[in-house]
Amino acid sequence: MIGPERFRGNPILTPSMFAASDPSFEVVGVFNPGVVRVGDQTRLLVRVAEAPRAVPADEVASPIYDAAAGRIV
Repeated sequence: MIGPERFRGNPILTPSMFAASDPSFEVVGVFNPGVVRVGDQTRLLVRVAEAPRAVPADEVASPIYDAAAGRIV
């Protein structure tokens, strides 16, 4: 039995194809895409990893969602 072949143009999805959620972040990875057919539509679900752009070398930063403000800080 012959299995499915990997698409020769991989990777199909790259970080440059996605906009960051905030101008101060950059998209650093695109992972775990999944596709499902819903009626006559095809839906793609993908996890996008972001990181703050300007972080001093001696610090660690992580985006946090502020529910009260309704935005990532």
